[in-house]
Amino acid sequence: LTEAIQLLGDGYVEMPMDENTAEAYRVCPGRSVVYTEKKDNQNSSTKQSYTLYADEQDIVQYLKLMIEE
Repeated sequence: LTEAIQLLGDGYVEMPMDENTAEAYRVCPGRSVVYTEKKDNQNSSTKQSYTLYADEQDIVQYLKLMIEE
């Protein structure tokens, strides 16, 4: 996860994933980081979100990409 953060840069929100939170999200316990960016163009506005879920050893196990128009 540390390497991914270095590549993606600042501008993320971090959330701990304890046993209960991890179960609710159906991921492993550890932590997650969320990057969100909004792009506006002439015809529409798009919001993109990247969430990386890492286990307790900080190894990324899941990546979620969400695009909203």
